[in-house]
Amino acid sequence: MRKMKLEEKKYENENIFLKKLDKEDIQHSNYMFKLYPNPASTQLTISYLLNSAEKGKLILYDILGREQMQVDLQNNINKVSVNIRNLPQGIYMYKFFVKNNQTENGKLLIE
Repeated sequence: MRKMKLEEKKYENENIFLKKLDKEDIQHSNYMFKLYPNPASTQLTISYLLNSAEKGKLILYDILGREQMQVDLQNNINKVSVNIRNLPQGIYMYKFFVKNNQTENGKLLIE
């Protein structure tokens, strides 16, 4: 019985994090955000379109909700490639922010 409670506790943070990714809470935008390839292995490409006064950011989280990578996105560049070789294989969640407001989210598989 005690072992089962420990297992439930282990996944409690994961469940809280996943519930926060509910797409209904996200205001989808016209930023033409794309993250590819998915699945990825060594490099990740982020394409987006920001207005001249906007700055964006992509945050990558592991499945337990721990931040693994943050990429600042400038308005004068529409595509960025990111080296992900140092990230372990697994399922990741990402969030795309513009002016500190989350506009997109999703899952990424690194293999």
